[in-house]
Amino acid sequence: MKINKRYAFLAVLAASVLVTLGDTRNIIGSLNYWLLWGGVFALGIYGCGGRLKLTPEGSAIMLGFTLMALAFMISGVANSDIYTAYQGVKFIAIFILFLVIYNCSSLLELNDFYRIASISIIVGLIVFVLSKFVFVELYVQLGDGRQGSEFAYPGVMWKVCAFFAPYIIATLLSAGMKKAFFAGVILIAAVYILLADSSRTGFLWFAIVILSFFLLRFLIFPIRTLMIAIVCLIAGICVLLSSNFDFANHDSLLVLNRLLEGDPVRSAMIQDGISNVQKCFPFGCGFGSSFSVVDGENIVIHNVYLGMLGDVGVLGELALLFLILTPFIFFFLSLVESASLNKNIFFKFAAALGGLCYIFIMLFHPLSTEMSEWGYWIVMVSWLSRTYKYEDLSLNKIKHDKHIGS
Repeated sequence: MKINKRYAFLAVLAASVLVTLGDTRNIIGSLNYWLLWGGVFALGIYGCGGRLKLTPEGSAIMLGFTLMALAFMISGVANSDIYTAYQGVKFIAIFILFLVIYNCSSLLELNDFYRIASISIIVGLIVFVLSKFVFVELYVQLGDGRQGSEFAYPGVMWKVCAFFAPYIIATLLSAGMKKAFFAGVILIAAVYILLADSSRTGFLWFAIVILSFFLLRFLIFPIRTLMIAIVCLIAGICVLLSSNFDFANHDSLLVLNRLLEGDPVRSAMIQDGISNVQKCFPFGCGFGSSFSVVDGENIVIHNVYLGMLGDVGVLGELALLFLILTPFIFFFLSLVESASLNKNIFFKFAAALGGLCYIFIMLFHPLSTEMSEWGYWIVMVSWLSRTYKYEDLSLNKIKHDKHIGS
C-alpha cells in the first residue's frame, strides 16, 4: 500500500473537526462518537500506507501512555473500582489514535496545518451561527450569558480559537498580502467564537498568545511592530468608543465582567482537591473521586493536576507530567541542534503555543479520558513534532533529489 498524502490530510482534518465539535458525542452517543474516531483511524492508516513508524519521541510518549494506563488500573484494583480500570484501557485507544495522527501529520506541510486550522475555525463558526439563528433548538445560552451549541457547549467552543489561532497568526505574520488578508478574516472569526463563549481561561490564553507573538515580532522588526501596535491600539479604542460600550457596567463585555468577579468556586475546588489528595495518597481514590459540592451538586475538581493525583495517585501524576513534557524536551533539543533557528520561526512558535495551551488549560479544567479533550493534545503534539522536523525533512528531500540526479 502506497502513502497517500491526501488521505493523511483528511485524517488530520477529520480529527481536528471532531475536537472542534467536542460535544457531538452527547448528541450521537459515545459509541457512535468512537466509531467516528474509528473512521479517522481508517483514513489515517490508508494515508500512511498501512505503516505506522514509532520514532524515539513516539516511543517516549508510548511509555507515558503505558504508565498512565497502569496507574488507572492500579488505582482501580486498590479501590476495587472496575470503572477506574476501564478508564485506563481507554488510554490505549487514545495512544493508537495518537500514533495514527502523529504519522499522518509527519506527511503534511506547514501550509496544510494553516488550512486545517482555518477549516476548523470556519466549521466551529458555521455550526454556532446556524444553531443560534436557524436550528435554534441546538442553541445553548447559560444563565450568565455564555453562548454555545449542543455541538460545542460554552466552555468547549472557545478551544478552537485557543489551539488553532496561533497558526492563523503565524500565517498572518509570514504570508503575502492576499493570504494575510484571508488569515485576518479567519482570526476575526476565531475571536468572535471566543467572545461568544466568554471563557475566562480562553481570554487569558488568547491574551498570552497575542502578547507572545508581539514580543517575538518586536525582537525581529522592532520599529515596524511598534507602529502596527499603536495603530491597532488606536483602532481598538475607536471601536469601543463608537460601540457605546458602558465602561461603568462591565456586562457590556461578558468575559471582562467574569474576570473581574473572580472565581470563588474554583478556589474552593482547589482546597477540596488538596484535601482529597491527602486522603487518597498514594494510589488515589478512583476516577472521579476528586470533587467539590457546588449548589448541592458534586462537581469534579477543575484542575487536572490535582484531579490526577487524587484520583489515580502518584504514578498517574508522574505519568501525566512525563507525557505532556516529553514533546517539549524533543522540541528544545531540536532547536539546540538546528542550524537555522529563524526559519519558519512563527510556525515553530505557534506549534509550541499549541502544546503549552493544553498544559495551561489543565490548570482550570477537570480530568478527562475522552478524545474530545485528548484529541486537541494529539493534534498539537503531532504538529509540534512536524514543525521542528520540517527543515530537516526538506533538506533530506533536496539531498535525496540531488543523489538521484547524479
